[in-house]
Amino acid sequence: MQEIGLWQYNGLLVPKVQKGPKGVVHLYRGAYSVKPDIGPCFCARFDIIFKVLRNRCVHTSIQLHYPLNIVGGTNHSSHRKSMTVSKVKVTTRVMGQSERAFFAQDIQRVNWNPLLRLETCQEQLDYFITTINDLFESHFPKKEVFRHESDKPWVTDSFKKLVRKRQYAYLNDNQDEYKLIRNKVNRMRTRLRSEYYKNKVSQLKDSNVKQWWKKVNELAGKSDSSSKQLQGLCNDICDGDEVQFANKINEFFKSVGSSLVPIESINEYSEYEIEVNEIPEEYIISLEQTQKQLAKLNVCKAIGPDMIPTWILRDFCEYLAIPVCAIYNSLIREGHVPQIWKSADVSALPKKTPPKTIENDLRPISLTPILCKDLETFVVEWTWVFIRDKLDKRQYGSLKGSSTTHALS
Repeated sequence: MQEIGLWQYNGLLVPKVQKGPKGVVHLYRGAYSVKPDIGPCFCARFDIIFKVLRNRCVHTSIQLHYPLNIVGGTNHSSHRKSMTVSKVKVTTRVMGQSERAFFAQDIQRVNWNPLLRLETCQEQLDYFITTINDLFESHFPKKEVFRHESDKPWVTDSFKKLVRKRQYAYLNDNQDEYKLIRNKVNRMRTRLRSEYYKNKVSQLKDSNVKQWWKKVNELAGKSDSSSKQLQGLCNDICDGDEVQFANKINEFFKSVGSSLVPIESINEYSEYEIEVNEIPEEYIISLEQTQKQLAKLNVCKAIGPDMIPTWILRDFCEYLAIPVCAIYNSLIREGHVPQIWKSADVSALPKKTPPKTIENDLRPISLTPILCKDLETFVVEWTWVFIRDKLDKRQYGSLKGSSTTHALS
């Protein structure tokens, strides 16, 4: 029997193939040995290799043998270790074009009349949040997937799916389909990579030089992220116990405001409470104002405790302006802020690199609901009418259209 030897497929060593005198290819599957004249041989994706042999050996019979008779000593651990690709499990959502299209259809069909019939702002907001979150979870459910640590940051699930289709066409020797999908893969790779890095630097055009170079170093892999910096502080203080480390950060942040008395418990201002029977017309938010304000939302802003993504409020502002406008006007009429709008997701960010202590080197960043911040823009405009004439002429900070440069001139 003539030995054909090792065959290399996509950089991998595949099983030893032997060809008999009558045109029969014997393909052995199993644990492979280390032979002095051949070297190590380890088979990965045996089913794919069999398909390639079957397609390329049209006039040859292929016989599979289980298992292989071991000849000599084996070194399985070294072979498997060299070919193992590390994977991490991550939680993600599939948000392709088709999923977004079905989501858009459903959100346009929502009947908001039940919300308009509710009496209080709290009830209206709860109904709105529940409706949006239910639609979001039904169309974009969470799923756990495995990612290779060597994957590029711009690689998406749809790109991987297209690559698998290309490989399947190649293994089945379908050259026309293979070339068609190959061109699609190349175009999609170029587009994804270009869009990823373009979006990363698009927000830096108006930023300062420090922020620009910080982002450039992050893209080049030359700077550590804040999560890695906090992990180092966690190892130093809590021996790597992340739960204990998070509790210590929460206790410190709470201790900062422990001496402050909640506003609800202060009764000294009760005599200044004014009963409002009718809201002035200039303080009633119109549907056009609400839609215009929602259309200007920055989708790069992180979501708050209400878990409503910013892009939903902006992209579907035409359909969501009605319930949002009703919630805003109910809040102004009642003079009551919903409880969830008083909450925030607090993240700890280091003041310097690397942080040494929790008390001196960490600061809290609060993520509040997007709708709450959107309503604040109306309140600021109303308040500005009363205070703009009472400000000191030499004040330049915290004012729109002015800066410290005006103070120096």
